[in-house]
Amino acid sequence: MAEYRYSVLAEADADEITAFTIRKWDVTQAAKYIGGLEALCQELAEGHGVGRACDHISPGLFRIDYVSHIVFYRPRPYGVRIVRVLHRRQLPEVHSFEEGADEDE
Repeated sequence: MAEYRYSVLAEADADEITAFTIRKWDVTQAAKYIGGLEALCQELAEGHGVGRACDHISPGLFRIDYVSHIVFYRPRPYGVRIVRVLHRRQLPEVHSFEEGADEDE
């Protein structure tokens, strides 16, 4: 079965999104938002979602919108590697997309 895996940066992004959502709304809303994000990532892994190429930011990088965020990812043999999850107001050009080697590829 295809799967998605977060980079260290994407994991930190998701943690930050969760904490912000809990502070601004509540735990229920945070769980709903992150659950939807994870469902989108699984769809991408299974090939059901199609993003746009972002080679101008980093070679082989794709993006897809999710509510107020943009999911940046790379296709991998196991599915997709989620590289970053940035708010749509953040400029991707000023953020790191260096994810290091995939330990389990």
